[in-house]
Amino acid sequence: MLPRVSQLQLQVLLSRQREHDARYHRDIQGLAIGPRIQHLTLHLAKYVGRLSSLRDDQRTSPLVTRTLVDGLIVSMSVCNAIELGAESIATSANEGAKLGATAGDAALSLAVPVGRLAKACEAMDHLEYLDYTREIKSAIRDVLHVLLAFWPDAQEFLVVEEVTDRWLEIENGRVA
Repeated sequence: MLPRVSQLQLQVLLSRQREHDARYHRDIQGLAIGPRIQHLTLHLAKYVGRLSSLRDDQRTSPLVTRTLVDGLIVSMSVCNAIELGAESIATSANEGAKLGATAGDAALSLAVPVGRLAKACEAMDHLEYLDYTREIKSAIRDVLHVLLAFWPDAQEFLVVEEVTDRWLEIENGRVA
């Protein structure tokens, strides 16, 4: 069973992420929507790479958990950028069962929706015909689903706490 993150919890996370981004990431917040989504997609691609390099680590590994948390933070930022509210992501983020056991499983599962985000960004650059908004919203919902599907069982109900702790690390300048 996935860690259930209520619509209210998602609303709080989205609001807190908006405040965090406005205060600590003004450079990115000042970008037009296309470049901002591209920047955030690059972060997600970086996390796919990190999880790939940790391929045999179990979901309980501290670096795997931190990568999942970082992915959630960036995903919340994408949701805010495209005005995708908690009610729009609550169901898809929480549906389904656990996926795989290793970081490699997580990387493979994240590669598809992150690749779809990258394709939407690339299509914008080339002015290709694509419903960018629909594709970005769909892909980020899938990213959130995968991140929560790999959440460590022992920490199932600590999603909000883990994200909050990570924000504090970033805000206190202890970013690794």
